[in-house]
Amino acid sequence: MRPEPFPDNELPSAMSNAFELVKGAEVRQVWSRPMSELQIIEAALQVAARRRRWARALRGLWWGLLVGAILSLLMIGVWHLLPLPLWTLTAAALVPFPCALTGMIIGGWHKTPLSEVARWVDGRQHLQERLSTALEVAAESDTGTWRDLVVTDAAEYAKALDPRRHVPEIGRAHV
Repeated sequence: MRPEPFPDNELPSAMSNAFELVKGAEVRQVWSRPMSELQIIEAALQVAARRRRWARALRGLWWGLLVGAILSLLMIGVWHLLPLPLWTLTAAALVPFPCALTGMIIGGWHKTPLSEVARWVDGRQHLQERLSTALEVAAESDTGTWRDLVVTDAAEYAKALDPRRHVPEIGRAHV
């Protein structure tokens, strides 16, 4: 015997519930809300802070590598002068790597507060303390036209902020 064919657009009862659940679900498009001016400033400063932190971490990596290379040369020099075991050469070859990693961790450990990043960006881009003042004024509970004017002015400059301009690219050597 052949099974009965399903009527058009119907599924067996075991599958119909799941289908109706999927079919009944509405697809909603999520519209992102526009960012406030203070959020624009903070987002731009967070990008600059993250980039500056990575630059510090890489600078620490290079300092650690330098310290590791010096230790490696000292270990090889001592190995030539004193009767040390052969594994000393292996250790001397591997010493720069943990030193570089340690330097990178030490360099990137400190997270710079946004107020300090704002002062740094203000100084580098000659913004006459617009960003740092906007952060300070926005933190106060007092709302008024002066606060709105300061934050609006700083937000306009924050939109045009390009942290790549003042923090060297990661991985590119600058002479």
